[in-house]
Amino acid sequence: MKALRRCLKSLYYQMQYLLTDHFPQFQGEYQQFSLQKGNLFPSDTSLAITLDPFPVTFPIDIVYTWVDQMEWEWQKAYQFFLKETPFPSELFRCRAASSIRYNNHQELYYSLRSVELYAPWVRKIFIVISDLNAVPPFLKHWGKITIIRHSDIIDSSFLPTFNSHVIEACLHRISGLSEHYIYFNDDVFLGSPMTPNDFFGRNGMAYKLFSSKRILLEPDNPTQMADRQVKALLEKEYGLTITSRFLHLTHTQQKSIAEMVERRHPEIYSELLSHRFRSPTDWTIATLLHHYVAFLESKAIMKVFPQTAYVQLGSCGYKLFLKKILQNKERNPYKIFCLNEAHF
Repeated sequence: MKALRRCLKSLYYQMQYLLTDHFPQFQGEYQQFSLQKGNLFPSDTSLAITLDPFPVTFPIDIVYTWVDQMEWEWQKAYQFFLKETPFPSELFRCRAASSIRYNNHQELYYSLRSVELYAPWVRKIFIVISDLNAVPPFLKHWGKITIIRHSDIIDSSFLPTFNSHVIEACLHRISGLSEHYIYFNDDVFLGSPMTPNDFFGRNGMAYKLFSSKRILLEPDNPTQMADRQVKALLEKEYGLTITSRFLHLTHTQQKSIAEMVERRHPEIYSELLSHRFRSPTDWTIATLLHHYVAFLESKAIMKVFPQTAYVQLGSCGYKLFLKKILQNKERNPYKIFCLNEAHF
């Protein structure tokens, strides 16, 4: 019966897309809007910038996290620690340590290409990689890039780590990182020209891409359990009950906010960093706690950014979405989009 419902639902979505050229709104995954001009990764991009009355002039960096599970040294360590790590259930283990989380499909190259074309104003790009991974050879072509090893920002006693919550929580420790930076996963892309004012205000405020997707409390779900920890902390410290997450796209960050979170909660870091894989007592620091603390400290503004898309590869209608993008390079409507390999 469930399989039949899924098939009917998929058919419904695809038929509606074919008939109306729009995905239906469901779970905040797709947002539709009128088309605008803008090319997708062309070689002759014209970077026409819309003037803002208060243009941002301070430096902005980008930070990526990246991994390649196909390298032997990484794979050997992964298999060893996976056997040594206890999980509360088999379902939790599959979700926390699924090999899908570590796949490399060369997304990083194309994400960097999109930044090079559509955000040339970025000062530096830091790419955080495991000490067990080799540096991708194509990176030598980018002058702005600095490679950061996990051991540069995480104490060696906690390494190797296979937990993105841990890595994200330590990004602010990068030496030479600017106060204002944007956190990218390698499956996030820019689709048309951007300005610094799309991410920050002239007064230093960070724009947070608010999502309609709710914080759920599903058991044996590592991400949701980490969100629940953040939810409880915000209720205790600020009296704020949160219900929503943020778009799984770019994440604007302020070094001072991240440092403040670590300074105020050393107990969270001492526990979180010890988790080599996602754990029931993890914390979603960079992509949830950071945003709400910045907002409550009057350092951020919640923003609805309609020209975005989050697509799970394998979800209903994703092939039609990709086909539409490729057929309409001259009319790409998305300023930021994510092509995420589905986690279960």
